[in-house]
Amino acid sequence: MKKSNVFQELTRTPMSGVWSFSHGLSSHTLKIIAIITMMIDHIAAVLMEGETGYWLLREIGRISFPIFCFLAAEGIAWTSNIFKYALRLGAFALISEVFYDLAFHSTIWDPMYQNVFFTLLLGVVAGGMLREIGQRICQKKCSWFFALCGMLAVLCCLIFAEWLHTDYGMRGVGLILFFYLARRTGVWRYVIVTLCMCFLWWGKIQMYAVLALPILFLYNGKKGQRMPKYAFYAFYPLHLFILWGIKTLL
Repeated sequence: MKKSNVFQELTRTPMSGVWSFSHGLSSHTLKIIAIITMMIDHIAAVLMEGETGYWLLREIGRISFPIFCFLAAEGIAWTSNIFKYALRLGAFALISEVFYDLAFHSTIWDPMYQNVFFTLLLGVVAGGMLREIGQRICQKKCSWFFALCGMLAVLCCLIFAEWLHTDYGMRGVGLILFFYLARRTGVWRYVIVTLCMCFLWWGKIQMYAVLALPILFLYNGKKGQRMPKYAFYAFYPLHLFILWGIKTLL
């Protein structure tokens, strides 16, 4: 293997779990699980606050975000064009924001809360920079100045997530980076990510996000049946619009 391809081979190998490729869960299945658990969470948050079962549904909903972060980390490693990937996330972040604020805060725009697409966008930008630094190091084309600027860009993404008040803030961006950096550590990646999640959200409801790890452990590294290209993205603003409509009618 040529040295220039070492980093690419390491990072673009599917991050499968302990199952063989003929078993386990594909990325398509993980997306479905993430969408369903997210919808359960949002139904409770928008329509059921103070009702029986509210906290149970919110706890189930914690499963979704780590799966989204996991898939974002896989996307960073596999995409052939990180710019287009980030641009797609940015477009849907802007499209979704009005529906997010209407559903959760009953206003067209709330500057104190931004939807999860912004978090995923910043995580992908930061992860893409780490990928670029790693590739240049393996190709022996990475100057200390570029590496320093790259790490500063990653730090800016973390800070910007807090300043922008994105969903999960810098912790969410950090979780994407943890998943990306731990891709090639075998079974230990689950231990690493579990410890990171406990550290980031100790004593908070988000601790229930560790329930996603057994599901991710079954990932087989395959794409599986494909959704229409933008269906996965479009579901987010669409379901928020529907929940806002129901909330308005109640």
